[in-house]
Amino acid sequence: MPDNWELPFRVIAQESNRLTIACNRQELKAMDVLRIVSSWGDMDDVHMEEPEFEEVIQNVYL
Repeated sequence: MPDNWELPFRVIAQESNRLTIACNRQELKAMDVLRIVSSWGDMDDVHMEEPEFEEVIQNVYL
């Protein structure tokens, strides 16, 4: 991952060959994220998941 880049998503964690990110899916499409990340180098695998419903509700009310 390049240093000091302004990214349209948040990097949550970075471990050896694994990068965990979060983004607002209403503002940024998954393909846009993949396009940016793949420009940094080759990707072997991609795993995407949506937040749990309870997490969304908790974020709305906290």
